[in-house]
Amino acid sequence: MRRRSLLAAAASASLAGCRPARTPDRLTEDLGRALTGGDRSSFVDCFAAPAEALADRLWRNWTALRVERPAWDGATIRVRWRAPGEREGAVETLSIAFSGGRIGALVPTGPTPLWLPGPLTVRAAPGAALLADADVPDAVAGAWLRAAGEASRIVASAGLAGAARQWDGVLVVGLPGTTEAFADTAGLAAAQAAATQAATVMADAGSAPRVTLHRSGTAALDPAGRRAVLVHEGVHAATRSAVSAAPLWLVEGVAESVTAAADPATRARNATLLAAADRPTGLPTRADLDGPAADVAYARAALAVDAASARWGRPAVMAWLADWTAPGRPDEAELADAFLTAAPG
Repeated sequence: MRRRSLLAAAASASLAGCRPARTPDRLTEDLGRALTGGDRSSFVDCFAAPAEALADRLWRNWTALRVERPAWDGATIRVRWRAPGEREGAVETLSIAFSGGRIGALVPTGPTPLWLPGPLTVRAAPGAALLADADVPDAVAGAWLRAAGEASRIVASAGLAGAARQWDGVLVVGLPGTTEAFADTAGLAAAQAAATQAATVMADAGSAPRVTLHRSGTAALDPAGRRAVLVHEGVHAATRSAVSAAPLWLVEGVAESVTAAADPATRARNATLLAAADRPTGLPTRADLDGPAADVAYARAALAVDAASARWGRPAVMAWLADWTAPGRPDEAELADAFLTAAPG
């Protein structure tokens, strides 16, 4: 009887998963073991009682997103996950707020991961994956998934060459349920988020990019408008614009040029903006692209890219985007001359 009692106690301890007063590295190890073993009870037991809703949410989202074993680096937890169809995954880093030796909260060290704000529904199509808040209606999520698949095909055929060499061809898009969640996942202040339709974020240089959408800010778009937004952001994702060393006019100009080539409405709008604006005196600056007349600056950036492509060839422009420091690139005066020669007025 004594032996049977000890065996039962050992089994009970094993099933309990995380016990109070675990060290962070052991707690992280137990999280990973529960994930890989499909043991929801042990996973939830790694969280303090007030964080049970967080545990339930993470179990749902992490299992859907094939989260690998989280890793503790001595100060933070690193979480790698992949959307359906992806070869490469995103890597995100969070701090753990402990409560009684268990997880009380996860605090992002950068933009909030798409899987953290709320329960997700994960959908996939060829070349695209959509991570939508569970409260987003199926019709809305389906429309965005179709747009993402179409945008992915356009980006893949846009001739981005070496600038997109690390992209695996899958456009991963998040659709948070609220403006606040969009601001958090985009890493934007509330006022900036309110005026932004979408953003492309990377947790670090080794992490696959993700597009996050502003649900209310894009609610009025028709199918072509949704596709245009995702073509622009898809170029940023494919070329890893978030960590590019190229000037902003080139980064945004390539994305806007590809969008205008694929979308007649964008092309017509940019032509109207260019015709109505004063004649430029130089290439668009960061202040121009972030300023009150950003729509004009984006149209000018696209024109600058198209003018450079006409003078030096599209492959050369893509090579500059891939490596701005490569030898043989025209200097700023030459690039500005090509742009100003093509500018109307």
